[in-house]
Amino acid sequence: MEVILFQSEEEACAFLGIQPIGEPDLSWVQPQHRKAMLAVAKLFIVHEAHNKANKFVADWSNNNQRKYSAWHWIKTDTTKQSGFGFSAASYDDWGTYTDVGARLSVGTSKEAIHIADKFDYLYQDLYFIIPE
Repeated sequence: MEVILFQSEEEACAFLGIQPIGEPDLSWVQPQHRKAMLAVAKLFIVHEAHNKANKFVADWSNNNQRKYSAWHWIKTDTTKQSGFGFSAASYDDWGTYTDVGARLSVGTSKEAIHIADKFDYLYQDLYFIIPE
């Protein structure tokens, strides 16, 4: 079965039959968290479109069903402040483990890798506070 991969937020929205997210009123959110709120909303749309297009429904009660999430190598960048509270070349590797379901998952590793690469700018806005 061929996996459907969306190339843009607009393409994902068109598939779902919704309008792309514009500039919503996020005045109720602290300024340093507004980009993250917008990014996670866009990532929900991208993942939902991939899941519907590829007929995947995550069943969190089924441990045998494979579910994939985007992962990223976080490299030391001396020109940017670290989102983890420190920056050092020997501390740029980390991992996570969860026993609960996540909204940002898809049914194939191909989709997860594609989303991580194509929509990396959204993950950066979600994970890091980058001074303007």
